[in-house]
Amino acid sequence: MEQDIVSPDQILDTITAEKLRFHLPRRYREYSTWELIFSLSEHGSSFITLYDKIVGKGPLLMAIKDSNDQIFGAYISESVQISSRYYGTGECFLWKKGDGHDQRSFKVFEWSGLNELNILTTRDMIAFGGGKQGHFGLCLDQYLEGGTTARCDTFRNEPLTISSRIDDVIKPQTVPTYYETPDISFECINIEFWKIVDNLR
Repeated sequence: MEQDIVSPDQILDTITAEKLRFHLPRRYREYSTWELIFSLSEHGSSFITLYDKIVGKGPLLMAIKDSNDQIFGAYISESVQISSRYYGTGECFLWKKGDGHDQRSFKVFEWSGLNELNILTTRDMIAFGGGKQGHFGLCLDQYLEGGTTARCDTFRNEPLTISSRIDDVIKPQTVPTYYETPDISFECINIEFWKIVDNLR
């Protein structure tokens, strides 16, 4: 990671970046630099501006910090395209850091092989994962204000953040099945997209 923390608003620190680097495709683990190409705190909440910055570029690492101080995101394995169809390869993954106080909370959810619903970047949302149950693993709305996260077939992930809404919390006396866990809504404090640059090319 070439760029270190430059402001208190920056999400991705060096320690987290090194943990994520281990899960990148082999060609990007050692001989790559990371370039911050979009930040909500710097560029604002325009979906048009975001797409101007990221369309045609990849691979990318997305990082989100929400209003519960949870940090999470996704790895986009190829150049971003505006499309109503899913794309991407099995190199995609979701990740979560938690609030950073417990190192054990860092997790990566790699492609399960159950389907190929990796990346969906339409004109009104950015989403990752899916399945028969109709849940995205991670979805970001067009206003860049928030989104949802849920368990999905593509990555067999757990929700990437915690819920602050009473109606999202499972009652303790019930034992939900894997897919009965509801979508968890989150509010974005900051969003970053980092371009992974292969230095050997």
